[in-house]
Amino acid sequence: MSNMQANIKYVVHLMLENRSFDSLLGWLRWDGQARPKNHVPPLRSNEKEFYGLQGTEWLPSNYSYFLSNGPFTYKREPITKIIPGSSWDYCEMPASDPGEEFEHVTAQLKAASYAPSTPMGYYLDYLTVYDVGSARDILGVFVPETLPCLSALASRFAVSDMWFSSVPTQTNPNRAFSLCGTSLGRINNNDDLKTYRFCGESYGNINNIFSVFNSFNATNPGVPPVTWKLYARWNWHDVARDPAHPFESGWNSWQVGGEAGALCFNATKGKYYTPYMFPKGFDNLKWGGIGSIDDFKNDVAQNTLPSFSYIEPAFFPQTLDLSDLTDYHPPESLYAGEGFIKDIFNTITSNPKVWANTLLIITFDEHGGTYDHLMPPANAIPPDTNTNPNFNFKRYGVRIPTLLISPWVTPGTIFRAGYYPEVADKTLLPFDHTSVLATLCKWKGINYKSQGQFPNYYLGNRTAAAPTFDGVITNTSNPGKPNLAQHSCSAGLTGVAKRRELLRSMTRGVAEITGQSEAEVAAQGTVEEILKTCKTAAELESYFKDLAAKHGKSPA
Repeated sequence: MSNMQANIKYVVHLMLENRSFDSLLGWLRWDGQARPKNHVPPLRSNEKEFYGLQGTEWLPSNYSYFLSNGPFTYKREPITKIIPGSSWDYCEMPASDPGEEFEHVTAQLKAASYAPSTPMGYYLDYLTVYDVGSARDILGVFVPETLPCLSALASRFAVSDMWFSSVPTQTNPNRAFSLCGTSLGRINNNDDLKTYRFCGESYGNINNIFSVFNSFNATNPGVPPVTWKLYARWNWHDVARDPAHPFESGWNSWQVGGEAGALCFNATKGKYYTPYMFPKGFDNLKWGGIGSIDDFKNDVAQNTLPSFSYIEPAFFPQTLDLSDLTDYHPPESLYAGEGFIKDIFNTITSNPKVWANTLLIITFDEHGGTYDHLMPPANAIPPDTNTNPNFNFKRYGVRIPTLLISPWVTPGTIFRAGYYPEVADKTLLPFDHTSVLATLCKWKGINYKSQGQFPNYYLGNRTAAAPTFDGVITNTSNPGKPNLAQHSCSAGLTGVAKRRELLRSMTRGVAEITGQSEAEVAAQGTVEEILKTCKTAAELESYFKDLAAKHGKSPA
């Protein structure tokens, strides 16, 4: 741990959204070759240099693939490179929001009895959810030329090709593991579908990394405090209350009438996602803070960056404009996401003093239904005694990219923990989100492993056992940094985020305004026609205002 303690003063953690390793970095290259320049630890018995794509991957077109003895009537749908200028080269790929809930991920990870280590359900599951674009969109994977910013950072610094999300499901449980070390037994964003369908239920007063830092500072006044700050662009869910706004019907009656929507709106208004969802620690900002992305830039420029910076990207539904959503979440614009990581990287490196002592962690919360060829290992440690009748928390989620960016990282590094697919000892663990928590605590000398002795530092059983990545930080500074430039991908079908939440809310909104049933609206294809007509969020809101006025329901 000495190299990290000696050379790193600032850790900046940026967690993006909903992309698997293969979908973004399966074709990563180092000087044109699938051969990393360095491995941490050194390669072990039967271990591959790089667990990327080979070009032979495919998915079945129907369920006959899963039959033990046939008859097999499926076709092989090939995993396809998204190369510049091709018909796949859209900024919003896939064009529909894939399934990310626990039930969908279970379907995506379905394997045949004769090939139990190969997940083959991604295409078939996408068939059940896509409503814009082509069903074949889910087969597309990016190459370095179409994802140059993330690829340049991954090849120039360190990336793990053996890092898994913590739960085989969607955002909230995985972000809970990334900050708290547990999801309290929850396996979907909104297990309480009646009350918290739209916004998700807060995790309340459980320990998280911010509260751990506060507790450590309070009980160790003789050591330099661990300072921290959340940086974000917008308040989460802070949309205008307007009867003609496409989201209004969602807020008012997403699941069971007005009460649920009002609860979500009132609970989240004026708050960022992280303090709403994980509030403990934000009640005491003596050592912490909340700021904008501009504040982050100013803190870097003024040498006032805290020990730990946690950055939120711009989430849906803070805005409907694809160009303003920076989280990589499909079907939002990867051009905007690439621009965001370029902006964060350039901000840090613009101040040589800060850059010389910074570790930037870029990771993703979950795979979001996008393709990955590896089966997640099933040796995870349950975080606590919270149970779920549908899941025992012993399987990790799908593999995701995680990058470590610092002048103290050996260029061209692939880093892994104990686990890799061919390892003989199947008890060895991979990296997951709790590895960030464990590494941060080790870095600051916080005893996070003893629940009995230090209950306010404890972040669950999985964090206590999690492998750490401090060994990637060296004592040799590597000068130089890549110049990042986004790829000019083609604009998609519309400039409006085509998320399933929006499509459902629009259907409900049209039904409420026109007096039709939702089934009638869906059968008429009204929402599809609206998306063909409205290319921007302003046009979308204007459409709903005109529709409301036509039916005598214009806003007061």
